[in-house]
Amino acid sequence: MRNFFLIALLVTGLSACAQSSGSNLDVSQVSQMILDKENIVLIDVRTPEEFQEGHLEGAKLINFYDANFQEEVKKLDASKKYVVYCRSGGRSSKSVSAMKKIGFKDVYNMSGGVLAWQRAKNSLVK
Repeated sequence: MRNFFLIALLVTGLSACAQSSGSNLDVSQVSQMILDKENIVLIDVRTPEEFQEGHLEGAKLINFYDANFQEEVKKLDASKKYVVYCRSGGRSSKSVSAMKKIGFKDVYNMSGGVLAWQRAKNSLVK
């Protein structure tokens, strides 16, 4: 029983460390940043078709699947704060990792993507 508690404590501590890395934000955090008019740049890494179906207001489209994705990302100002999202969080998570590898420091993945955004009753623009 004691070992179980030690393992549970270790797992809880490790997950807290992973979350404190600052790479992920939930939709309520992103929504609050937008409401507070924080100086963030929203990057939508979905396809142009997905983007046209609805996106966060003010978002810039950089298609993750585009052959020029890396070149487009390199054109961005690495000193700015970025929130990256996709449909459910997979492409945006990979995009954040890629951005960090090329020198972006203040870049975050919106966990759950557009699906989580809509589940939270937040609106999209077309």
